[in-house]
Amino acid sequence: MKKLLTVLGAVGLTATAGSAVVACKGKDVCKTPNLQALKTQIAKAEKMQQGKKSKEAFAALTKAIEEVKKVTKEEEAPDAYVKIVGAMKAFNESPDIKQVDLKEFKTAVEKIAKGEEATIDEAIVKIKAVKLPTGVTSIKVEKDTKDANKIIISFVVEQGYEALANLELTFTKKG
Repeated sequence: MKKLLTVLGAVGLTATAGSAVVACKGKDVCKTPNLQALKTQIAKAEKMQQGKKSKEAFAALTKAIEEVKKVTKEEEAPDAYVKIVGAMKAFNESPDIKQVDLKEFKTAVEKIAKGEEATIDEAIVKIKAVKLPTGVTSIKVEKDTKDANKIIISFVVEQGYEALANLELTFTKKG
């Protein structure tokens, strides 16, 4: 009886495994990305926009798109498909760039530049002492080399914050 059960079990197991292999083979073939699936994924990736993502994250996505566009052989499509899907996922999961709120800082430095100090050098010293906005690690304050009455403020921002354009102020002497 044990032998009969063992034989029947082995036959049943073999038949089940065989049907699973055939079924897996069919599914794997259907699920293996081909050139057409790759082209569809590339089209989706090309529609993605930078939005609030960093330039670096968008550049990485763009580079991946350009690399997988070069694939022309069916056997290279699965790896390229994985690459572009991974690049899209990495881009989507990358943190958004934060905006620096310059409103209070700008109001304070404009007030200093417009008549609080007797000299432009005094105004520059005072501007350097103004509290920096969140996201700004440092500023460089200097006189414009072309216009003696202009003050230029350059910003260094923390990683994850959008770069800021220089702020130009026209100095007005106190009194």
